[in-house]
Amino acid sequence: MIALKRLMLGLAALLVLALLAAVLLLVSTTGSRWLLAQVPGLQVQDFDGRLLKSWQAQRLIWQENGQRVALSDVQMAINPACLLHLTLCVEQLKVGRLDLHLPPASKGEADTAPLYLPPLRLPLLALELSQVQLGRLYLDTDEWLTEVNLQAHWSGHNVVIEQARARQQGRLITLSCELQMQKNWPLNAAAQLFLPAPDGEEWQLKLTASGNLLETLAVQGQSQGWLNAQIGGSITPLAQHLPLNLELDSEQPPFLGLPDNLQLSQLQVNASGDGETGYQIKARANLADTADNQPPLTVHLQALAFHKQVEIKQLQLAASDTQSLTASGVIRLQPGLTAQLDLHGRDFPWQRLYPLEQLPLALRQINAKVQYENGQYLGDFATELGGAGANVSLSGPFAGDLTQLTLSDLQLKTDAGGAQGKLHVQFADALAWQLALTLHQLNPAFWLDELPGQLSGSLSSQGKWQGAALQGDLAFDLNGKLRGQPAHLLAEGQGSQAQWNLKRLNIQLGNNRLNGTASGAGEQLQADLTLTLAQLKQLWPELSGSANGRIQLHGTLIRPQGTVQLAAQKLILAEQSIGALNIDGQFLEDNGTLQLLATDIDALGQRFSRLALNTRQKGAEQQLIGELNGKWRGELVKAAFALNGQYQVLGSGWQWLGDLRRFELSGYGQDWQLSKPTRLEKQADGPLSLAAHCLQSAAASLCADNLKLLPQVRLNYRLQNFDLASLAFWLPDNLRLAGSVFGELALDLSTELNGSLRLASESGTLRVQQEEKWLDLPWQRFTLNGQMNKTAIDGALDFQSKVLGSFTAALQINPDLADKPIHGQWQVDGLDLALLLPFLPQLSDLGGQLSGQGRVQGALLAPQIEADMALKQGQISGADLPLKLHQLEFAARVRGEQMQLGGGFASGEQGRGALNGQLSWQQGLSGEIHLSGEKLPVSLPPYAQLQVFPDLTLHLAEDKLSIDGRIQVPSGAIEIHSLPPSVVRPSMDASVVGREVGPRAQHSIGMNIALQVGSERVSFNGFGLQATLAGALHIGDNLSTQGELNLRGGRYRSYGQNLKVRRARLLFTGSLQQPFIDIEAVREVDNLVAGLRISGSADRPQTRIFAEPSMSDEQALSYLVLGKPLGSDAEGSNDLLLKAALGLGLAGGETLTERFGEQIGLSNFELGTQGSGENTQVMVSGTLANRLSVSYGVGLFEPQGTLALRYQLTRSLYLEVASSLANSLDLLYRRDF
Repeated sequence: MIALKRLMLGLAALLVLALLAAVLLLVSTTGSRWLLAQVPGLQVQDFDGRLLKSWQAQRLIWQENGQRVALSDVQMAINPACLLHLTLCVEQLKVGRLDLHLPPASKGEADTAPLYLPPLRLPLLALELSQVQLGRLYLDTDEWLTEVNLQAHWSGHNVVIEQARARQQGRLITLSCELQMQKNWPLNAAAQLFLPAPDGEEWQLKLTASGNLLETLAVQGQSQGWLNAQIGGSITPLAQHLPLNLELDSEQPPFLGLPDNLQLSQLQVNASGDGETGYQIKARANLADTADNQPPLTVHLQALAFHKQVEIKQLQLAASDTQSLTASGVIRLQPGLTAQLDLHGRDFPWQRLYPLEQLPLALRQINAKVQYENGQYLGDFATELGGAGANVSLSGPFAGDLTQLTLSDLQLKTDAGGAQGKLHVQFADALAWQLALTLHQLNPAFWLDELPGQLSGSLSSQGKWQGAALQGDLAFDLNGKLRGQPAHLLAEGQGSQAQWNLKRLNIQLGNNRLNGTASGAGEQLQADLTLTLAQLKQLWPELSGSANGRIQLHGTLIRPQGTVQLAAQKLILAEQSIGALNIDGQFLEDNGTLQLLATDIDALGQRFSRLALNTRQKGAEQQLIGELNGKWRGELVKAAFALNGQYQVLGSGWQWLGDLRRFELSGYGQDWQLSKPTRLEKQADGPLSLAAHCLQSAAASLCADNLKLLPQVRLNYRLQNFDLASLAFWLPDNLRLAGSVFGELALDLSTELNGSLRLASESGTLRVQQEEKWLDLPWQRFTLNGQMNKTAIDGALDFQSKVLGSFTAALQINPDLADKPIHGQWQVDGLDLALLLPFLPQLSDLGGQLSGQGRVQGALLAPQIEADMALKQGQISGADLPLKLHQLEFAARVRGEQMQLGGGFASGEQGRGALNGQLSWQQGLSGEIHLSGEKLPVSLPPYAQLQVFPDLTLHLAEDKLSIDGRIQVPSGAIEIHSLPPSVVRPSMDASVVGREVGPRAQHSIGMNIALQVGSERVSFNGFGLQATLAGALHIGDNLSTQGELNLRGGRYRSYGQNLKVRRARLLFTGSLQQPFIDIEAVREVDNLVAGLRISGSADRPQTRIFAEPSMSDEQALSYLVLGKPLGSDAEGSNDLLLKAALGLGLAGGETLTERFGEQIGLSNFELGTQGSGENTQVMVSGTLANRLSVSYGVGLFEPQGTLALRYQLTRSLYLEVASSLANSLDLLYRRDF
């Protein structure tokens, strides 16, 4: 027992000694070094300190089985007191650099079993890391992380990373997580990535992961800043081949370098699968193109991604189900980048991809194949384009690399011809090209409709463009026909940055020739061109005339030497013409002349007799003289100027100094002349400037200080004593002005827009002609002021007159903003409307006082108006107006885009009327206006005087007009002696050969009007008929009319008889212009009744004679005309009957004869009768010229015809030539009694 106790004490003593030895080893520097030396594969350099307290080492290296870990600049501090709580507290661990080297993976068979992590528990002790800092982490030789900071603790199965922070190539990463290392290893983690965006904008990515590390983690994320997107899905990180299912949604992902219309929107991406079977990638997005009223372009992607290749099953850009571009193929990433792609497209609107104007060709179909390997690619393509009546196909093989492209057999086929050839392009260090094409039956009308034809030949070009230097050559030789004329176009030229040379030029088209040579180097020029343009109409439509000339020049553009000669005759282009044009120039080394003379000029609808320009140069002295004479709007005008100057070379620059010695502009009551010569100068790098000067016209002057004209503009002008009476030509004939105007104009565009305008007249008189008298209307003040700059345009108007009233207004516009906001106000006080009378020639009287005020604000194209206006004592009348209005009293109230108006008026002695309603123009013009009145005297001279009671409502909706209500015409008088020619209109389907008629305007007016006529008495007197008119009509849409008008108690005078109207009515069952006529007029003779029945449509009435009791038409006509039976009187009565019968046959033919006469070129065309008895003839006649007339007669009972030509010598004396059975020449004298 005692031995056992001694043994136990000995073991305890050994254990204590062992623990003391271990502690001594850990707390001493020597012991710590010895312990580190016992670790297999560990090498320590410059160790100092104690492992259980704090220590540091220059370098720690551990390696085994190809694995190597190296730590540099290591510092570690441990709190030993934590060991009492069974916790290892690392207060600080700093590592300057950590290098990891892992051996390459084994090339044996891969382990397909899923990764298994056993439960992992830290025995006895807990580990707490208060501060861990790592400067740099290298994996093999690549830098992986920098600035790593970590705070974490490990207790049992639980590991908690409170905060981890690191940087990776400019990215900032933060992480926090909680992991249980048992069972399925549950994990909750959150990470933030601060990424550098391509355009410098902030980009932050937040990710969370939750789930089991051995199974599946649910991933959620959000991207903010440069890319705004939502991320979600799941991932199995430790499973074989890394299965995952992730989605990304972004409303508008950024794509740098692309225009706005090519940016994507509503992007959706899904990736699912694993590394063995591939990751299925599906994506969808819209292109944010700006096509109006069209669905957006959509992008669809279906692909299968592996570690070393991507299979693109479909990449489609579509506008609709039938308009798309589709690409498919395979991209291999290892061992080198290779690709095979196919492209197919049909009817794709490619113009929507680029903000260009609509081109005439649309892409109908495209097919292409391309193979890429090791920087080399080859393939072929075929496209079909169409549009604007043309079909184009382009195809051929291509090959190249990243520095060049070759199309060895380019085929172009179009409706306008074709081409075949080769194109080689290099774009490595510079852009270089070689082109050789053979053109077949090329039709230039495809580009210019005015040049139809066919050309065939060759086209070649080669050159190089490097930096700003361009050099190359171009040659073409084409033969064929243009505009129906033989054509030959040949040119050979070459050029470089500072030199060009047109070796050969020969253009022939019909009888027109242009040939010669030209070259240039720097400022040097040499040219020899000959023009022989015998028939200009062969060159261009609407162009005619001829021209010949020759240009032989050498030297510089500033000082050329040689001759220029051009002579042209009868030049006509469309409606512009020049009778003769001559240009003659002679240029010697020190002097030269150039003269231009054009005569008989017809331009801009005006006629000018002569335009002359003459320039002379002698040494450095130059002179330019110009003069223009002619008529403008019927008035003689003249413009002339004379300019002298010198051209001087100053070092590397130049300057031109001269004097404007003469300037004249006269016409239209103006005669402006330069008071004295003024300085004009231009320097190479300076503006064109004009010194102070004045223009005089009578007592008026227009003066300016120094002006800058080009390229910077700076103007300032002052107008003094301008006589308003000199504006008479520009004013209506019934308007005159008297008084003087003063003004100032300043404009400065040297930096930005800046200007001002002022016009003022302290007093003046407005003279208005009313009928035969002139009315003087003086004013006391008129001022107009304006200021403008980049952000504001201000204007103010002030008009004051004791007679005409006053008007003041101010307006401001900001042109710099997109909606052009405006602010303004105005005030009117008693402004007399007589101011407008000269501009309304259809009115004979206009008056009234307009007063009110208002303001405007909002956008320029959508202004908001608030105004209150009133008109008092108004009056209006005119020859074309059916009413004369006076005592006009109206008020208008405008708010925003709506107006309310109301008022009344008087007409005649008893007539009164009222007008009120409202209008809106917010969405098109709409509104409702009500017109009512009583006893309104409507005058339609010389036909009618009526008394009208209107009660009408006008409706406007969606720019359509409708009228409802009623009109009463109780009394009045209608008297028609004859209808004007304008009343009879041609048929709707009538056309005149050689006269183009535009489409007829379609005006649709909705109507619902009840017309009541003759409730008291409306008399009618016209065409031999006297009666009273009464009835009622309903007028519907498009003047569709229903109703009846009756003529009561009437008499009809015809054939010398006063017939009694038994029945007369107009029936309306459709068009207002085509009523049905039902008239019966009779003559009573004893117990007999003979009469006329007129019935049918208004344009084709039928006339029939009848009698009661019934008898033959001849007997009825005899009773109607003579009042007795046929054959009971002398021959004269029979003649009367014959003319009556002819009159019936020709009745209604007036319109037809007038229209027929217009077609054959005769005016005053008439159809009638001549002679009596057996000599009766039907005659047609008309006027050929002012004094010349022609007639032709055909006998009713004799077959001969008579053709006569009559010329009026004097008012009563005629010369007539007649041809019939016998010819005659007669001198006729006519006297009317």
